[in-house]
Formats: sequence, structure tokens, C-alpha cells
Amino acid sequence: MINKHSIYNWLFFPLLASLLAGSAASCINDPAMEEDTSGKSTLSITVRGVTTTAPTDGDYDEYIKTLRVIGYDADGKVVCNQMHQGAELPLVTGEDEIQINQLLEESFQGGTCTFYFIANEEGYSVYGSTTSLSNFLATNPDKTALEQCIVSFAPTAEKVPGSYPILMTASSSSQYLKPGDNQMGKVYLIRSLAKIQLKVLKGEKYTGDLAVSGVKLHGTYPDSFSLWNTQQYTGYQSVPIDAQLNNVDNTTPFTSSALYFPEKLGKTANTDTDLKFIFSLAAGGVTNNYEIGIGAGDENQVTDYNIYRNHWYVTTATFLGWQNLININYSVADWTQKDIDLEYNYPTTVCSPVKENNYSTEVYYVNTTDLSTKLTAAFGLEFSMTAPANQKWTVTLDGGNYDIMVFDYLKNDITNAPEKWISGEQPFYIYVIPNQPYSADSGDGILRISTLTWGGENDLLLINEEMNFNFSDNPSQTEIRIQQIEEPSSSQP
Repeated sequence: MINKHSIYNWLFFPLLASLLAGSAASCINDPAMEEDTSGKSTLSITVRGVTTTAPTDGDYDEYIKTLRVIGYDADGKVVCNQMHQGAELPLVTGEDEIQINQLLEESFQGGTCTFYFIANEEGYSVYGSTTSLSNFLATNPDKTALEQCIVSFAPTAEKVPGSYPILMTASSSSQYLKPGDNQMGKVYLIRSLAKIQLKVLKGEKYTGDLAVSGVKLHGTYPDSFSLWNTQQYTGYQSVPIDAQLNNVDNTTPFTSSALYFPEKLGKTANTDTDLKFIFSLAAGGVTNNYEIGIGAGDENQVTDYNIYRNHWYVTTATFLGWQNLININYSVADWTQKDIDLEYNYPTTVCSPVKENNYSTEVYYVNTTDLSTKLTAAFGLEFSMTAPANQKWTVTLDGGNYDIMVFDYLKNDITNAPEKWISGEQPFYIYVIPNQPYSADSGDGILRISTLTWGGENDLLLINEEMNFNFSDNPSQTEIRIQQIEEPSSSQP
């Protein structure tokens, strides 16, 4: 029995360090190979953008070891079922394509047919059984059984996804064939897996140190997938992932290997937010933890958590310095494309004391109902977040006996209207007001302001970036410590 912990460790073993430059395989009309097929019905097939040379660098993305062609006539009768391999898959001289000449059954008298193509079937098995995919396909399954075939995604230490030939499939539309020689129209082979990759880079203008650590792919993966690209199969079971990722490119702060992953369908942003990258980023003495969901979306959130086969999900996070905003764009491209880009910066905030140039955080209690007097004795912070605009922010205070009040730029009290705490060009005024007289047990309060990150978690903002608040007492860039003192005698009645 396979130990699950071991599975997770090598499931996403580094497999690929370079970007794929090939294209999806296809079949087009080309002359038949020079073969004596006189008196027999044949189908000429050309597969482009592939190689039959076993890779020595671990890159199996374009490698075709075997190619099976199964055809059915209008009555569902098998007209061909043959697995081609070795010399039966000759490369065309000077081209990245192979040509085969598929013989049809001798009884074939012409008619409408549908064809199914399966590349690299060896090493895969039928889900829910002990039958190998090759054995299943070789038994001339009926058309319905073939179309409903489900493949197991059950990696072992000897079967790291992507370290052996990748299963690829395609099916044709109905084709009218005549007795004799025939040629197939374009057919595109589709890889049954997706690829996922994380990159963390430095912007050109940032020259400081940047350290990325604790990088993981966390969530779940499906234990099965449809043999065909139906984009409808959701009958899989979810298996947990907590895979540690390593840097495979030391010229960047972090670049993970390309991780091979089964398609994960039928999910939405509301029902499946579990698959994400987790990492910590340290720069300039500040460390923040990040989570980023994987899927397609916009600058605000992931809107589609589906993972589609034959697509490459590359998340590129470019660090420009803490002073800039976090701006996330989700993009997904076909496996063959290389321009997926995802950037983030830190939110742009401005924080200054309401009392100009007075960075004292000492406050005192005043027994009065006059708001103006209470605010004079309170701590006041002028806060704005100009980017990202139109984003919700939240203020919290831990410790001590204090109330928080929030005012908009017109000095309207919006403390009880947090739906109005939305970033933009105009500032807000935040006050921390003691609600009990000072005593020896009066504790300090820690003021923090946060906003939602792209992963849906609260991200602390740099409200003390210049460390002017609590300067002499170990300041934090994301916290302001409020200290209650006794009410000055001059203010007592």
C-alpha cells in the first residue's frame, strides 16, 4: 500500500525548468505513406508538432510513444483498432510530424465513421478497476463504453506525473469514408493534464534583497479524469495536497518546477477555493505571508477555479517594493503559450497623525459627552489607500479599553457603516478613544489596518512604514501601539 505522505512529497517532483515551445499535435490531409495497401481500405493520418525520440531531459510534453486509432461505423461496429508504435510511427524527414496509414477492416464497405485517437496509453489504468487502459482499449470496447471511460490519477513513486509519456486524446467528427484510400481532416491531440507553475520575480527598479520561503501547493487534486476532453466529468474524489515546492532557477527569487495536474472541473469561486500557492516574502526587514488561488479571474478575485486540461497556469508575482499596490490579474493560456503573467505590488497607503507632526500615541480618558473634547484626548490617524482603489479595508484594535471611531474626509461619522470603508483618493480619520479611566491595569492597544489579498485573507497594511510611531520602542511597520496615560490635571474639572 502506498504511503499517502510519500505520494504528496513526490507528486509534484520538479519535472520541467524550461517553457514549452511546441504546439498542440494535429492531424491534417497529407499523402499516404509508401506502403502496399492495394485492395484494402486505408486512412492516412498525419500528427504534427510531436517527436518519437524519447527525451533525455525529462520533457515528455511532445513525446509520442504509442498512438492508437479506434474507428466505429454508423452502427457502432469497430472498423479499426490498432496501436502504432516504434517503426510504425515514422518521423517525416526534416519535420516534427509523423505519418501513419491506418488499415480498416476487410469487411468495411464504406459509410459514415467516427474515429478516436489515444496517444501514450501505457502506464494508465481504468478508474475503479484493476484493468490497465491498454487492456481495456485492446478489447474493442463498444463506443459508449469508450466515450465514458474514466482514467485513474494515482501516482506512485515510479509514476511521477510528467516523468513518463503524457496521455493525449482526440476524436473526430463523423467522416464519410469510401472503400479504398481515404485522408483524415485536421485532428488535434489534447494532453489530458494541465500544468501549474509559480514564479516570484523582482521588478527592474527594486534593487534590494528579496527572500521567498515556505512555498507550498496546498489544497486537493482529483483522483480521476475523463479519457476525453468533455469538460463535464466531476465524479472524482478529492485527495489532499500539501506539497513543498523548491526553487529550480537560482537566477530568480523563486521559480517552481512545472507541476503536472489532472483537470479539476465543475467548481466555482464559491465552492472550491482550496487550491492555492502559499509562500512568505521578506524584503527590507518586513515579512508577509501570502496565499493565492489558482484559476482564471480579474484583478479582484478568482472567478473560475476550474483547472482545464492542456492549459498552463503560470502565476508570476513581481515584487516592486512595499510602497506600491497589490494588483492581481488572472490569466490562463493554452499549454503552448508562454505569456501568462500575474503581478502584485503592495497597497499604496498614506498614514500621518491628525495632530500635525505629533507622532505621540499617548491618550487619556475624559469623562464627558462632548465628542470634540474626547477626540482631542484621543489618538488620531489620517489614513488613505489610493491603490488599489474601491477596495474594502478594515481597522482593528487589540488590547486595552478603547473605542474606535472612523470619519470620512468630510468628517462624517461612518464608524457604524463599514461598507463605506472603501479605498480611494480621499482620506479617512481614525480615532482611538479610551472608554475607561486610567488604572495600573490599563493595557496598551495595538492598532492595525488590513485589506483583502487576492487569496481572500486579511493582509496587514504598512500604517507605520517610516516607523515614526513608537519610534524608540521597537516599532512595527504594520502596527501602532496606543498607550493610555493619566488624564492631565489641567484637563480635569
